[in-house]
Amino acid sequence: DVFFKRGYGDCDEFAVANCMIAEYFGYESFIGYLILNPVIWHYNCIMKIYDKFIVVDCFLISEAYSSIDETIDYYRKSWPNAYYVDIKPFKQFLQDIGIIAS
Repeated sequence: DVFFKRGYGDCDEFAVANCMIAEYFGYESFIGYLILNPVIWHYNCIMKIYDKFIVVDCFLISEAYSSIDETIDYYRKSWPNAYYVDIKPFKQFLQDIGIIAS
């Protein structure tokens, strides 16, 4: 809730907020993240809308992709210097960081 009280944040806060909103409205969501080097990480929200996947990067929305694999390809093309890309279901991400119990 700090993000909403402040009214701003960086990519991980936008990604979590967008996933929370998507889940609230009944859409399955995922956290996509890239490691650009050992220090810099970049996070996005990925929403599944019907049978397509949409990447939400802060306020920017990608085209629709047919699968998670196509979404990963989008990441690899958009961020060619990323050496690691992962996409996790939002609930799994929250479990991994200790927000909700597994």
